[in-house]
Amino acid sequence: MVLVGTIELTLGSQRGEFYCPACRDHRSYRRKVRRAFVTLYFIPVIPLGKTAEFVICDTCRQPFEPWVLERPADEIESMLRAAACEHVLRVMILTMLADEVVSDEEDRVLRSYYRHISGKELTNEQLQFEIEQLTASGLTPALYGAQAADELTDREREEMVIGAFLVASASGPLSDAQLDELQLLPTALGIDENRFRELIAEAMEFEGA
Repeated sequence: MVLVGTIELTLGSQRGEFYCPACRDHRSYRRKVRRAFVTLYFIPVIPLGKTAEFVICDTCRQPFEPWVLERPADEIESMLRAAACEHVLRVMILTMLADEVVSDEEDRVLRSYYRHISGKELTNEQLQFEIEQLTASGLTPALYGAQAADELTDREREEMVIGAFLVASASGPLSDAQLDELQLLPTALGIDENRFRELIAEAMEFEGA
């Protein structure tokens, strides 16, 4: 009986240096190709074509799409920074929604801090879209922050805490719901208690508050 089947193998030896989006620095890489083969008696004999291609960072071991090799470091950093600002915005919105009451002052402070970190104005359409998506998600600020943390620098995690505190305190004393969420956020982001206190002090000095 002739045994014929298929198998996927990961191949490749191309190496070089690129700007790693996870390490946020220049690193060496390996370029890999996943290719399907026809097998005869479990031995790959006939290539069928590529099924995937990716780049592996030699330091963090994370895979990336090959386009990262074609982008300069400043362009990748700009993309990562824009994404980080959206993460901070979403944590602010979730904090604002925690007590199910959105005040004009919370809205103003949220827009002000978003403008401060991103250099962009938040449109009404964008805000409404984010509110609808986040309300449906069932996420809390701490849960969202924990999910996004690996994509952020230390400073970007700190911006999450500052933004959340600014929104929570915008209308006066924090509500119980917002206080509970704010207390969980530093742990979710890997920020210790002493640094958390420093960030609250920094937030209180923010001119847009």
